Amino acid sequence: MVRSNKARALRVVTCWKARVRGHDVALISESGALELYGCLRQGCSLTFEVWDSPEIVCGNMQHTKCSGQAGYQRKG
Repeated sequence: MVRSNKARALRVVTCWKARVRGHDVALISESGALELYGCLRQGCSLTFEVWDSPEIVCGNMQHTKCSGQAGYQRKG
């Protein structure tokens, strides 16, 4: 779980950018200072990582339009 305010802000902005590009963003894994997010749409394998120290985001999901299909309907 990311702890710093800067890392949390980066996570929020990156998730928003990915959703604007059509991704269904979901947390895949969290381990210490790293959180891994991916798209739930079938056919889209893009991910991004949020690191706590240093506060960075790696991956290109937030820059690329989703190429997947809506095969899964999230409830709630």
